Amino acid sequence: MTSDTFIAPMVVVFAMATFGATFYGVVTTRKALADATITVPASQVYVIDGDTIDVGGTSYRLIGFDAPETYRAKCQSEYALGQQAGRRLRQLIDENGSIELEVKRRVDDYGRKIAFGRVDAGNVGLILISEDLARPYYFGSRAPWCPPAFLNFYGVLNQ
Repeated sequence: MTSDTFIAPMVVVFAMATFGATFYGVVTTRKALADATITVPASQVYVIDGDTIDVGGTSYRLIGFDAPETYRAKCQSEYALGQQAGRRLRQLIDENGSIELEVKRRVDDYGRKIAFGRVDAGNVGLILISEDLARPYYFGSRAPWCPPAFLNFYGVLNQ
Protein backbone atom coordinates (compact mmCIF):
# COMPACT_ATOMS: atom_id res chain seq x y z
CA MET A 1 0.00 0.00 0.00
CA THR A 2 1.47 3.32 -1.04
CA SER A 3 1.27 6.42 1.08
CA ASP A 4 -1.01 8.08 -1.52
CA THR A 5 -3.49 5.24 -1.22
CA PHE A 6 -3.55 5.66 2.55
CA ILE A 7 -3.65 9.51 2.64
CA ALA A 8 -6.52 10.03 0.19
CA PRO A 9 -9.11 8.09 2.26
CA MET A 10 -7.87 9.82 5.44
CA VAL A 11 -8.36 13.25 3.84
CA VAL A 12 -11.91 12.28 2.88
CA VAL A 13 -12.67 11.02 6.41
CA PHE A 14 -11.17 14.17 7.95
CA ALA A 15 -13.15 16.41 5.58
CA MET A 16 -16.39 14.56 6.37
CA ALA A 17 -15.77 14.77 10.12
CA THR A 18 -14.97 18.50 9.89
CA PHE A 19 -18.02 19.22 7.74
CA GLY A 20 -20.22 17.15 10.03
CA ALA A 21 -19.02 18.95 13.15
CA THR A 22 -19.40 22.34 11.47
CA PHE A 23 -22.85 21.47 10.14
CA TYR A 24 -23.93 20.19 13.55
CA GLY A 25 -22.64 23.40 15.17
CA VAL A 26 -24.58 25.55 12.70
CA VAL A 27 -27.78 23.55 13.23
CA THR A 28 -27.56 23.60 17.03
CA THR A 29 -26.64 27.30 17.06
CA ARG A 30 -29.58 28.09 14.80
CA LYS A 31 -31.89 26.17 17.13
CA ALA A 32 -30.52 28.11 20.08
CA LEU A 33 -31.24 31.40 18.27
CA ALA A 34 -34.72 30.36 17.13
CA ASP A 35 -37.77 32.38 18.08
CA ALA A 36 -39.12 31.71 21.56
CA THR A 37 -42.68 31.95 22.79
CA ILE A 38 -43.23 32.95 26.41
CA THR A 39 -46.38 33.62 28.40
CA VAL A 40 -46.10 36.41 30.93
CA PRO A 41 -48.66 36.89 33.72
CA ALA A 42 -50.38 40.27 33.64
CA SER A 43 -48.99 41.12 37.08
CA GLN A 44 -45.44 40.98 35.68
CA VAL A 45 -46.10 43.29 32.71
CA TYR A 46 -45.47 47.03 32.89
CA VAL A 47 -47.05 48.81 29.91
CA ILE A 48 -44.80 51.67 28.78
CA ASP A 49 -47.03 52.74 25.90
CA GLY A 50 -49.28 51.20 23.26
CA ASP A 51 -46.49 49.20 21.60
CA THR A 52 -43.85 48.74 24.31
CA ILE A 53 -43.90 46.69 27.50
CA ASP A 54 -41.37 45.85 30.19
CA VAL A 55 -41.08 42.46 31.86
CA GLY A 56 -38.64 42.23 34.75
CA GLY A 57 -36.38 44.95 33.39
CA THR A 58 -36.44 43.70 29.79
CA SER A 59 -38.19 45.95 27.27
CA TYR A 60 -40.16 44.45 24.38
CA ARG A 61 -41.20 46.40 21.29
CA LEU A 62 -44.42 44.77 20.11
CA ILE A 63 -44.23 44.51 16.34
CA GLY A 64 -46.61 44.65 13.40
CA PHE A 65 -48.05 47.98 14.50
CA ASP A 66 -47.13 51.47 15.64
CA ALA A 67 -48.94 53.25 18.47
CA PRO A 68 -48.63 56.99 19.12
CA GLU A 69 -45.79 58.11 21.35
CA THR A 70 -46.33 59.20 24.93
CA TYR A 71 -42.73 59.84 26.00
CA ARG A 72 -41.70 62.00 23.05
CA ALA A 73 -45.05 62.96 21.58
CA LYS A 74 -44.81 65.73 19.01
CA CYS A 75 -48.23 67.20 19.76
CA GLN A 76 -50.99 67.00 22.34
CA SER A 77 -53.24 64.85 20.15
CA GLU A 78 -50.47 62.26 19.71
CA TYR A 79 -49.87 62.19 23.46
CA ALA A 80 -53.59 61.77 24.23
CA LEU A 81 -54.03 58.97 21.68
CA GLY A 82 -50.84 57.32 22.93
CA GLN A 83 -52.18 57.35 26.49
CA GLN A 84 -55.42 55.78 25.26
CA ALA A 85 -53.51 53.07 23.34
CA GLY A 86 -51.43 52.27 26.41
CA ARG A 87 -54.53 51.99 28.62
CA ARG A 88 -56.19 49.71 26.07
CA LEU A 89 -53.12 47.45 25.86
CA ARG A 90 -53.09 47.24 29.67
CA GLN A 91 -56.80 46.36 29.62
CA LEU A 92 -56.29 43.60 27.03
CA ILE A 93 -53.49 42.05 29.08
CA ASP A 94 -55.42 42.33 32.36
CA GLU A 95 -58.63 40.87 30.89
CA ASN A 96 -56.62 37.93 29.51
CA GLY A 97 -54.58 37.47 32.68
CA SER A 98 -51.39 37.25 30.61
CA ILE A 99 -49.77 38.08 27.30
CA GLU A 100 -48.09 35.59 25.01
CA LEU A 101 -44.93 36.98 23.42
CA GLU A 102 -43.42 35.45 20.30
CA VAL A 103 -39.94 36.84 20.80
CA LYS A 104 -37.74 37.31 17.74
CA ARG A 105 -33.97 36.88 17.69
CA ARG A 106 -33.12 40.49 16.93
CA VAL A 107 -33.43 43.73 18.85
CA ASP A 108 -34.52 47.15 17.62
CA ASP A 109 -32.42 50.31 17.41
CA TYR A 110 -33.10 51.06 21.08
CA GLY A 111 -31.94 47.65 22.32
CA ARG A 112 -35.45 46.38 22.97
CA LYS A 113 -36.31 42.78 22.16
CA ILE A 114 -38.97 42.54 19.49
CA ALA A 115 -42.02 40.34 19.77
CA PHE A 116 -45.53 39.74 18.53
CA GLY A 117 -48.02 40.02 21.40
CA ARG A 118 -51.14 37.89 21.70
CA VAL A 119 -54.04 37.54 24.10
CA ASP A 120 -57.08 35.25 23.83
CA ALA A 121 -58.87 37.89 21.74
CA GLY A 122 -56.01 37.84 19.18
CA ASN A 123 -52.94 39.77 18.16
CA VAL A 124 -52.81 42.93 20.31
CA GLY A 125 -51.53 44.98 17.38
CA LEU A 126 -54.44 44.01 15.16
CA ILE A 127 -56.87 44.78 17.98
CA LEU A 128 -55.38 48.26 18.52
CA ILE A 129 -55.36 48.89 14.76
CA SER A 130 -59.03 47.86 14.48
CA GLU A 131 -59.85 50.36 17.25
CA ASP A 132 -57.90 53.19 15.52
CA LEU A 133 -55.35 53.28 18.35
CA ALA A 134 -52.45 52.13 16.15
CA ARG A 135 -51.37 51.70 12.53
CA PRO A 136 -49.79 48.76 10.69
CA TYR A 137 -45.99 49.04 10.86
CA TYR A 138 -43.12 46.70 10.00
CA PHE A 139 -40.10 48.97 10.55
CA GLY A 140 -38.87 51.71 8.27
CA SER A 141 -40.32 55.19 8.03
CA ARG A 142 -43.53 55.96 9.88
CA ALA A 143 -46.30 58.41 9.14
CA PRO A 144 -46.54 61.23 11.67
CA TRP A 145 -49.33 61.21 14.21
CA CYS A 146 -49.56 65.01 14.35
CA PRO A 147 -51.31 67.13 11.75
CA PRO A 148 -49.13 69.37 9.57
CA ALA A 149 -48.14 72.60 11.29
CA PHE A 150 -49.60 74.79 8.53
CA LEU A 151 -53.11 73.64 9.49
CA ASN A 152 -52.64 75.09 12.97
CA PHE A 153 -51.12 78.26 11.54
CA TYR A 154 -54.31 78.90 9.58
CA GLY A 155 -56.51 78.01 12.54
CA VAL A 156 -57.91 74.86 10.96
CA LEU A 157 -57.08 72.75 14.01
CA ASN A 158 -57.05 73.52 17.68
CA GLN A 159 -54.86 71.33 19.84
